[in-house]
Amino acid sequence: MERGVDALDKKNKKPQNYLNRERLYDNQDICLLLNISKRMLQRYRDNGLSIHDPA
Repeated sequence: MERGVDALDKKNKKPQNYLNRERLYDNQDICLLLNISKRMLQRYRDNGLSIHDPA
């Protein structure tokens, strides 16, 4: 996952958002990291699956 985040950071030129020193990701970031569509991400949410990094 770290390599994916690093690659996203290099490719993505928009400002990074943080809350309480934790990086916030938008829908597009998550889709790129997981290589899924926005619709699939919504299915995960509809089914109660959360995607987060507990570290």
